[in-house]
Amino acid sequence: MSVSNLSLIHEHLLADGFNLINAGKYPPIYQGFLKLKKSKIACEIHVVDTDFIRLPKLKILDDKLIDKSIAHFDEKGFYCYVGNGENIINKYSPKEAILSHINMMKDAVEAHLINDLTKDIIQEFSQHWHSKDFYMSELSKSKDRHALLREVNNDSGTSAIIVECDAKYSCIGDFSKGKKRHVKIVNHSKDLTFLDGQKQPNSLKELIYWANTQGDNLGGRIVSSLDFYQGDLIDTVFIEANNALIGFCVDLLSLPKDLTRKSGFNKGIKRLSQDLVIERLLTKKVSNDIIFKRNTKDMKTNLEGKKIALLGCGTIGSHLAKMLVQSGAGTGNGKIILVDNQNLEAENVGRHFLGVNRIGQNKALACEKELTRLFPNCNIRGVKANIQDSLDELYDFDLLIDATGEEPLSVVVNEWLKKQQISGNKIEGVFVWLFGNAIAAQALLVQNDDNACYKCLKPKHDGVWRSDPRKHPETIKEIVGACGESTYVPYGVSGSCIAAALCCNMVLEWANESYSPRLRTMRIDIENTKLIKNKNLPVSEVCPCCSKYKS
Repeated sequence: MSVSNLSLIHEHLLADGFNLINAGKYPPIYQGFLKLKKSKIACEIHVVDTDFIRLPKLKILDDKLIDKSIAHFDEKGFYCYVGNGENIINKYSPKEAILSHINMMKDAVEAHLINDLTKDIIQEFSQHWHSKDFYMSELSKSKDRHALLREVNNDSGTSAIIVECDAKYSCIGDFSKGKKRHVKIVNHSKDLTFLDGQKQPNSLKELIYWANTQGDNLGGRIVSSLDFYQGDLIDTVFIEANNALIGFCVDLLSLPKDLTRKSGFNKGIKRLSQDLVIERLLTKKVSNDIIFKRNTKDMKTNLEGKKIALLGCGTIGSHLAKMLVQSGAGTGNGKIILVDNQNLEAENVGRHFLGVNRIGQNKALACEKELTRLFPNCNIRGVKANIQDSLDELYDFDLLIDATGEEPLSVVVNEWLKKQQISGNKIEGVFVWLFGNAIAAQALLVQNDDNACYKCLKPKHDGVWRSDPRKHPETIKEIVGACGESTYVPYGVSGSCIAAALCCNMVLEWANESYSPRLRTMRIDIENTKLIKNKNLPVSEVCPCCSKYKS
């Protein structure tokens, strides 16, 4: 904490009528009053960080206000910021920074006293419900029903998720071997809120009273949910509304034994409800849509439902495989197949997605294992095979991606692709590669049209590369391997990731039917490359592949 900033803040707060109430302790806490238009409200300021990476904690102390739910304040009276990233303040002006936060709290209290902020409370309702514990939820139906609270096992331990009773899997992991118990979901057609004067319930009686103010006989439906179902005593109920999915659990086993029998159970609960303490619960929804939606930006869709084959799981392909799965490949009814015949060697790891724990394993199979561990709900399959021998098995795929970076092999893949397209197959292809010591990356979309195929970029075997970004194509640094080892081209992992990212962007745009420009170039080493504009390159008149497979 900056001593100079703290001194300036201290002086400013004292001048504004605040008093330090915990001298010598951290964080320093000041008490004073918010000066409103017609009154003043007691408040506290906790200066937790004078660099303002963590924002000051602002608290109102008026019992009449904090005894009910207030928009933009939690149940303890602390002001809720929209988000730390949206409150960037100048650490070099600490007086103005503290003043701006006091004014934010003052404006929020004034708004509460003057205006009807019901809409704000509705929007913030999950935060107002306030719970120490939360569960993840992956639900797909919308009616009153029983669901399962299941234990998900993954390599980080276990977690709990609420799923439909007939769910076979979850997007976050395997629950087939974990513990499970029934809970009840009560569907509410309206927004949940706290009416004027209401606050968070802490007993079952308070919960029922609050629920009955929400309409649709919500309180009665909650009480009737606390019952036996398939041998389970239902003590956990979730309310599913338009603006929140909240819940509670209650210790029903503490009831007298004669009440935990099925007959007369609900009547006994109502009678003793004021003595039954509840624990409020929150949920965080998870789904493939939530996991992948930030990738789509202005696009309408991601790679969900697409059948994609990725050839080559090496320095570019391994990173690309992860990016494609993060973009939705292998979800819905889609699938992604990874093909490679090589094993991961120690010298590969430095610029590969896989780590040292996969050395000696086939690259495609190891990528499948690692990606399935990260994304258990995705349909990912690795194939250990020669790429040229596997092509005929890929005829029904939507997209074939060549990330091998090996020109002779890419020429073979390109010819197979053009043959499929001329035969009426709708499969399309993307090729991605690096130039030299990763000084530039290029990617090409190949469709059944009048634009260039991969071979069109270098139609003559000993000719030059069309749209070559290299200033000096003949200059390339190679390291000659020891006896029994191959020669290799040194470059950093950043080059692999840049090429993979270039390709991934092209694939996402392809999924959204945005095809142009079909040839894209990314300069990495500016000094040794020249500008090549992204463009649609026409078919070469001397391309042997296009001449062979004319439309």
